[in-house]
Amino acid sequence: MTDPHTSPSAGQEPAAPGSMTAGLPAYDARQPGPGSPYPQGPHWAPPHQRPPSKTMAGWALGLSFVPAGITLLLAAIFAFIVLGRSKDGRDHGKGMAIGALCMVAVWIVAIVGLIALAVTTDADRNSSGAIEEEGRLNAQALRAGDCFQLPDGEEVFTVDAIPCAESHQAEVYAVIELAEGEFPGNEQVTNQADQRCAKRFKAFVGTAYGDSDLEIFLLTPTKRSWQLDDRAITCAVTMPGNQSTTGSLRNAGR
Repeated sequence: MTDPHTSPSAGQEPAAPGSMTAGLPAYDARQPGPGSPYPQGPHWAPPHQRPPSKTMAGWALGLSFVPAGITLLLAAIFAFIVLGRSKDGRDHGKGMAIGALCMVAVWIVAIVGLIALAVTTDADRNSSGAIEEEGRLNAQALRAGDCFQLPDGEEVFTVDAIPCAESHQAEVYAVIELAEGEFPGNEQVTNQADQRCAKRFKAFVGTAYGDSDLEIFLLTPTKRSWQLDDRAITCAVTMPGNQSTTGSLRNAGR
């Protein structure tokens, strides 16, 4: 009598008596068999991560070029946040953040230096406001009637202020404030200074500028000083060839 179970095929081990897998085909344990609920496919990989944003670093660097208290504070805060995020090993704009902090430091040093110059003014004024003792004076502190020596250089921060009764080279006859707004540019500022100082010349000297042998010296805002709220055009009268003089040129009539 023949055994009713199918004989094991070649390469297969007979099932143990009573086993529930008896009579079923065997498969390599490393490969899913036909009908397996786990079909083969590519190996799983973590999703691709987008590169970190550098927007905050860009804002930090941009704000650091504006020398105002709130902008410099925000630039420093943003830069430190970026540096903190960069600890994860990814590039969040660390280079821009460091650059922003360097710019903030430069502006702080410059602003402190300007404040120190303003505070440590050496020239003394009397009760009427006239300079009575020679000394350094912040150029933005010049008033009509002040006398001083002509400064060197293209950008002037201080001048050597002198009592007008002593030998000097220039005398301020008008200080004109420009309108608020964005810096109009060096050429526009100079054009306004030339025109407006020439109009004020006759009222002080007594002769129209075009008919006078005296000359005009100008102090005008620069792009950098404009950012520090400097809006003043300083008009000063000088002798021909920048010669020294004693006394005021008010009503000189020449």
